[in-house]
Amino acid sequence: MSKESWPALQLTSSEALLAHMVNNTINIYKTRAFAEGVQYKLPLKNVGGFGLSPAADTAKLKLAAWVPEGKGAPGFVGIWDVNSLGKSQDAPAPLARRSFFRANSVRLYWNSTGTALLAITAADVDVTNQSYYGEQKIHYLAADGTNDCLVPNLKDGPIHDAQWSPDGCFFIVVAGFMPAKTVLFDAKCKPVFDLGTGPYNIIKWNPQGRFLALCGFGNLPGDITFLDKKADGKCKVISQVRNDVAVTCDWAPDGRHFLTATVAPRLNVDNGYQIWRYTGEKILDKREDKGLMEASWQPAPAGIYPDLPQSPRAQASSAGRASTSAAPPQKQGVTAHPVHHLSAYLVTANGPGGKLGVARGRALPPGAAPPDTKAASKNSKRRSKKKGSGAGADDATTPDDAPEPHTNGTSSSG
Repeated sequence: MSKESWPALQLTSSEALLAHMVNNTINIYKTRAFAEGVQYKLPLKNVGGFGLSPAADTAKLKLAAWVPEGKGAPGFVGIWDVNSLGKSQDAPAPLARRSFFRANSVRLYWNSTGTALLAITAADVDVTNQSYYGEQKIHYLAADGTNDCLVPNLKDGPIHDAQWSPDGCFFIVVAGFMPAKTVLFDAKCKPVFDLGTGPYNIIKWNPQGRFLALCGFGNLPGDITFLDKKADGKCKVISQVRNDVAVTCDWAPDGRHFLTATVAPRLNVDNGYQIWRYTGEKILDKREDKGLMEASWQPAPAGIYPDLPQSPRAQASSAGRASTSAAPPQKQGVTAHPVHHLSAYLVTANGPGGKLGVARGRALPPGAAPPDTKAASKNSKRRSKKKGSGAGADDATTPDDAPEPHTNGTSSSG
């Protein structure tokens, strides 16, 4: 078993079927009827790896598999309809197929609807001698076989990252020698928006597919750019921050908070984690002197957190405008939602840790003044009482937290 062929076992999203790759064959079983043996079989000589589409309905399930090049024959990626497979030793013709040379490993990326596939091929040696790290290409295949091509409009060089949006309607590729170029494509592999070049090698969509983060970690400066993807595909920068020691990152389930972490063994010093808002505000920075192995958000069921646009305050801030005149969301046709409890589980060098601090309370309408604290309210009452006790009292020289002066109910006259 090699890294390229891992994992050898894959379940469908409904867990109704299990696919198992063995030598020259991919076998598929019903999870509730293992005793019945193999239900579907794909004989494929020298198969190097496979991926099941995320379709919950097994009637729409598809199987992608790849074969490396060998003996002068090109390698290829193919897509098969699982329901067309039988138990015979003859494989049916694939729905879609794309051939390639100079590749000994392939990574497969299905979109969430199972209608399109990205295949990143890699070779250990770059025959052009432009890269010490080999050569990478990214291919696109429509599951129905209507389109297969090299992803266009990319900068020459390595493929740093490629990620589908959660709804499967867009994907982003970061490619090329630094500064790398980032391009947004639609589900038919047509370029929609060019995000330009920058020191980035990681893409992170938020769970709702509205915001995305471009990050440059590893041997890059640690820049993080938060963007808002509009309905037409155009992307607008919301904020930019930097974390020069970050190793991992991820969006919170609410899609509005972002976690970065410095973990071992990638880095054994400065371990810790930070939480940011999509507006670029850092709301937590915690160091773990005893070491940190992992930091991640607690999962949440789909649909718990609504897909909300930028708050008016964030929009005004990103545009360089004042935000104090923003109208409450109720007047804009947007429902104000409570601040959901956010927490993350930590695994430190000393074992599992506890939950992070939890944000409590309800969200204020944008532009509203924060509520008075108990101490501030008490001081305000004291000042009001002093003013009512007489005009001769010198309120300006009396501290807000000083003991209340004794009065006998009569006003003092100069």
